[in-house]
Amino acid sequence: SDPFNVYVEARPLVEITATETNICTGGSVTLTANLENYHHNDLIFQWYKDSVTRDNEIYGATQYTYTTDTLDTTTRFLVRVWRERSECFDVDTIDINVYPDPVIDSIAVSNAIICDGAPVVVTAHANLNDTLGRYTYTWFRNGIEIPDVHGNSFIESPLTVDQDVTTYTYTAIVHQIESGCNSLPVSADILTVY
Repeated sequence: SDPFNVYVEARPLVEITATETNICTGGSVTLTANLENYHHNDLIFQWYKDSVTRDNEIYGATQYTYTTDTLDTTTRFLVRVWRERSECFDVDTIDINVYPDPVIDSIAVSNAIICDGAPVVVTAHANLNDTLGRYTYTWFRNGIEIPDVHGNSFIESPLTVDQDVTTYTYTAIVHQIESGCNSLPVSADILTVY
């Protein structure tokens, strides 16, 4: 008789992590297949959307990281990692939640008509998703960004230009820190300075 050796290899264990699991419409994330041991030279990766079937393979997504296309709906991603020699494999799943973009409902200026140098309060009211965390505003005065103003309200004292009646339009965009979470710009009614 002659011995026949059968070698039993450890199954690869994989866990997916994402740069973010909550994003807004049009955002994207980078997914990583984390392994206990990356040093096997016969590992094969394949990423899937929704389920592990041939029809749901993501073409070309065969590395340990995968950056998604822009997403419009909550999507499930899976990765299958297997060792080519032994065909031992593992699968993990992650859901990326997609929320609507934040929306600025209105912008108000405390007074529509002021005299040169009088103070006005400019305030934005936005519909924000608490799940998505922190937010900041970007403000514009007549299309030019106002530096260092990032809250939903601020006070300033506009001046006339060359002592002529001058109009100002304030516009805001609100951003939440997650991918794709930017509102459309919204403007207040015109402010007139005499």
